[in-house]
Amino acid sequence: MALVESAIDAISLAQMRNDIDVVSVAGCVVPDDSLGSALKAYTHVFAAFDADMAGDAAYKRLLEHHPACRRLIPAEEHKDWNDALRQAHVPAPDPLPPAPGNPRL
Repeated sequence: MALVESAIDAISLAQMRNDIDVVSVAGCVVPDDSLGSALKAYTHVFAAFDADMAGDAAYKRLLEHHPACRRLIPAEEHKDWNDALRQAHVPAPDPLPPAPGNPRL
């Protein structure tokens, strides 16, 4: 299971890594009791918070309650999982310009 900060990060990470369950904690607040029993059901728990100071702090708080938790962050050039997914799926440029008198929307 991977814990992320936002719903969009949960969707993005789930699209990138379909081998793990992803749950948003709606911010950097790490719930201790609400997810405690659920986290115990998983062999691997990842703190996949944003790659910033707040994400690092949330990971440290999570370690206090779940010492086996590991940090999972996107590549250095990405702040969060949505940014990483958007950069990975940059649409290719249109090979043909629109025909005269037929503009694209």
